[in-house]
Amino acid sequence: MKKKIGCLGPEASNSYEVAKAINYAGDELIPLSSFELIKSLKSGEIQKAILPIENSIEGRVKWVFDFLAGNNLGLLSIIGEDIWKVRHCLIGFGKESEIKMVYSHPQALGQCRISMGSLDLKDADSTSAAVKFIAESQQKTLAAIGTRQAAERYKVPIIKEDIGDNPENQTRFITIGKNIMQPTSNDKTSLIFGVKDETGALYRVLEVFDVLHINMTMINSEPSPSRKLGEYIFFVDVANHPRLDTALDLIRERTSSLNVLGTYPKATIPVNAN
Repeated sequence: MKKKIGCLGPEASNSYEVAKAINYAGDELIPLSSFELIKSLKSGEIQKAILPIENSIEGRVKWVFDFLAGNNLGLLSIIGEDIWKVRHCLIGFGKESEIKMVYSHPQALGQCRISMGSLDLKDADSTSAAVKFIAESQQKTLAAIGTRQAAERYKVPIIKEDIGDNPENQTRFITIGKNIMQPTSNDKTSLIFGVKDETGALYRVLEVFDVLHINMTMINSEPSPSRKLGEYIFFVDVANHPRLDTALDLIRERTSSLNVLGTYPKATIPVNAN
């Protein structure tokens, strides 16, 4: 039986293209807005969700971190990750010299900020939503940053290709679902923890990883879901290690909260490397 997999849409967004590339089982892809994606995942209307979580230029994708911080995933967990090499196009009906305003997802706008110069930049829910808007407006002074697939899907000309500020631009995507993953020799584990507002609290947690020689591959801080000023939670990725369970037991004693988001195979190369 086919599963329903949610991704940030409409069709032809980077998230949708990632979902197509890794959908080896041929499950049904459901492109949704960020709000609909989270709602459908919570309700069980979709069985998996593929979410962009981190970009090599713009850093964390805030709404995804907010979702992970504010929700107990319950039976759900992070079951996989994939890397996507991002290639942005400037898409519109006018000439490059005619463009006054550019629409796209905030991450895409940030990744093309230098290329866009003094043009006005406007947020959209996704890159493909921006291209769809341009297709509907057909105004020559407006353009979108999106994928080649979006330009083809919505029949809008590509004005210029590869407009990103950095040719090594990559985005990390996570898959959230219920699958129980079999351990591999190259796994990582994602955690969220909170600490008390006191001297040395964060150090005492990180000390555990150091003493047990566990490699911490990422750390991000976010305001606590309580939104009380000065209270923070920390997202951490660590490489799997024979003593990770021991580390988690020690960390649990040194934190005010600890949530293991999932253990899953570490991505090595972009799924669109070729």
